[in-house]
Amino acid sequence: MSDPKKHHFVPECYLKEYSGGKDLYCLDLPLLLDRNKVSVKCKNPSQVCYIIDFYSINNVNFFDLSNYNVYHIETLSFKKLENNYRKNVTSLVQNLKLNSDQCIQFSDFILQIKIRNPFFLKVSEYNKEKNLDNVKNDLLIKVLNEDRFKKIPKEIVSETIELFGKRLSESKTFIRDMQLKQLIEKSNPRSPSIVKFRESMLDCKWYLLDCKNCNSSFFTSDNPGISISDKGIFENTKFAKGFKFFFPISNRFCLTFSDHSKDNFFKKGMVGEKSIEILEINEAHLKYLNTLFTPYHNKYLFSSSKEDLVDFGNYVLNISSKTPSE
Repeated sequence: MSDPKKHHFVPECYLKEYSGGKDLYCLDLPLLLDRNKVSVKCKNPSQVCYIIDFYSINNVNFFDLSNYNVYHIETLSFKKLENNYRKNVTSLVQNLKLNSDQCIQFSDFILQIKIRNPFFLKVSEYNKEKNLDNVKNDLLIKVLNEDRFKKIPKEIVSETIELFGKRLSESKTFIRDMQLKQLIEKSNPRSPSIVKFRESMLDCKWYLLDCKNCNSSFFTSDNPGISISDKGIFENTKFAKGFKFFFPISNRFCLTFSDHSKDNFFKKGMVGEKSIEILEINEAHLKYLNTLFTPYHNKYLFSSSKEDLVDFGNYVLNISSKTPSE
């Protein structure tokens, strides 16, 4: 078996839920939003959402990942969740129930699909100073608690860490290195950080929005999933302190959950099965939700219907062309 080269940041198993094993229709969002042009092309899921060797572990400068094979992330970290995704989606939409293992796999899949995306790098770069402050504070606490550094004055330790932070700030690879490290950490089922995210998601009551009575269908983007804070601010990932998250599953269904509606399934020990409730939506609600999926994208909006994407593109152009006085 040859080593993988095309590393999909949106897994094919996810996109196939939209294509039904066939080709996808792709709306070019930069052309739409920047040049007012509706361009829809037909592509196979294998032809989109990939970057050559994107997750290869090489030339990592700031974290010791030397114990991992160069293709560890692509071949091992992603494999189990991707292999079980179809089965878990079937249980979600047909049985409206997930057992504890399926819940863990589904919440991990959602988190992973956000972290593995190139858009994660853009958001992390935007929040670079905040991320660096967190790294420096964690490092300072760790160093001060180690016996071998007890005799070194705190001022010297702090100064050394500040110099290290400056090096990170000037680095062009730190954010990418951090992404690789997080993907490895969060593929470990016993990682404390992933347990925190599981609790945040699985304690929420889960709903499936169903557009079966609408004339069009749900879209998804090449960065699936969007959070909205209580202040109405769009967030790439937000699973705490007032949020509502939307994750398109297929042309017909979109998963949503919020920390304002809880069943505390995780806190109760994940005994039995987690129940999912169906909520049917109308055409206006569907159009609103599809609009939500456009801001945090790399390039494409996806659907199995060319007509739906063309109509949506024209709708966006019509809205953007109107002046406030109209």
